[in-house]
Amino acid sequence: MEQLSRAELVRMFQMAFAPLSRTFPQGLFMFITSISSIFVFYHVFDSLQDQIGAVWDVEDKFDFIIVGGGSAGAVVANRLSENSKVLLLEAGGEPHPLHRIPLLSLFLVQLPYADWGYYTTPQKNCCLAMKSNSCSWPRGKALGGSSNLNFMVYIRGHKNDFENWANITGDPRWRYENVLRFFKKSENYHGEWDTEHYHSHEGYLNVEQPAYKGMSDIYCRASEEIGIPRRDLNAEYSEGCSPVYNTQKNGRRHDTCNAFLEPVRHRTNLVIRKYSQATKVLFDGPNNRAVGVAYVRHGKKQIAYASKEVILSAGALNSPQILMLSGIGPREHLQEHGIPTRT
Repeated sequence: MEQLSRAELVRMFQMAFAPLSRTFPQGLFMFITSISSIFVFYHVFDSLQDQIGAVWDVEDKFDFIIVGGGSAGAVVANRLSENSKVLLLEAGGEPHPLHRIPLLSLFLVQLPYADWGYYTTPQKNCCLAMKSNSCSWPRGKALGGSSNLNFMVYIRGHKNDFENWANITGDPRWRYENVLRFFKKSENYHGEWDTEHYHSHEGYLNVEQPAYKGMSDIYCRASEEIGIPRRDLNAEYSEGCSPVYNTQKNGRRHDTCNAFLEPVRHRTNLVIRKYSQATKVLFDGPNNRAVGVAYVRHGKKQIAYASKEVILSAGALNSPQILMLSGIGPREHLQEHGIPTRT
């Protein structure tokens, strides 16, 4: 057989893969545009299934009520249901299986069944590249909350921040060495900084490096040459270089629903009510003791009572909103909306 030149080989490959090069972008575009429809069908099925189950789910007395099953609420529900009767209220439904694919973080924002769809208030010196100077503020709306939407970077707070909080509050429980054990309790660590003092393998949340690290090792070697050491940035150090660690398991997103709720859903003392949006915290007369929560589930107003505590873990935006709807907040602002304040 006559030997082909390099140019002829290139032309042959171009001809062979030309149909694929034309159809692949179209297929990718169709898949991306279909994500919203896939979510709608999944949401409708999940919502219908939940409505059927709600007919028999009438219990209204618990030890603890947790509002919000997101990044914090799922963890709290896991811990408290070890020994107490717990109700977990979540305004959204089940996280879609596509949440587990890290790349799709880019396409989940602003989808109504995954994200609350908040925008910041227009401000003169903020969001200058955005229309009306207003930015999207993604907030997860499903079991697992914003841990379904984030980019999975695992990084702990700075040691000095915890020390400052302890000093400001006068509460030594905030000190770094005291909170460190809770980081370790939640963590199932797989990485190069596997030291017993800072990491653990006993927790629910998987922490690992992605399979592809890009040029991170090259950057760290370069940083060492100029005096910046390679070290564990999830320890107490303030400066250094390290490849990024993610909350993933075998390359898939490991959100708090999958990590903390799925392993304990069999507990009979843990009741999870999806599509249940809290509207108000109920108080016991003049003592202002929280005794329950009013919420709406599939359009029906309901009330649940807590003998011990009501815990708001609905996020940085929804928790304050629920407090204000309950009469706790700026008096003038609440009076504008006809909400009586509690004193």
